[in-house]
Amino acid sequence: HYMPPQVLEAVLSSMAANKLNVLHWHITDAMSFPLELERLPKLAAEGSFGAGKTYSRAVVQHIVAFAANLSIRVVPELDMPAHTDSWIFGE
Repeated sequence: HYMPPQVLEAVLSSMAANKLNVLHWHITDAMSFPLELERLPKLAAEGSFGAGKTYSRAVVQHIVAFAANLSIRVVPELDMPAHTDSWIFGE
């Protein structure tokens, strides 16, 4: 599901305070595809929960850099081959 970038930053700050160093970011799921892809723009445009509930390339880069400044590694996950109901919109 979608989490606003400010919420992700708060999660990362809490992780750093508790000495956790890996965020397994489940960035897509069966119900939503919030990741904007240049080659498949309809995935996020039609597969997300709505306008403004997507992650642009710049937002993802910001979250990864924010995490790195806290010594946290981000491991993004794009579900495949299971949990891909939202992918039908990219066809």
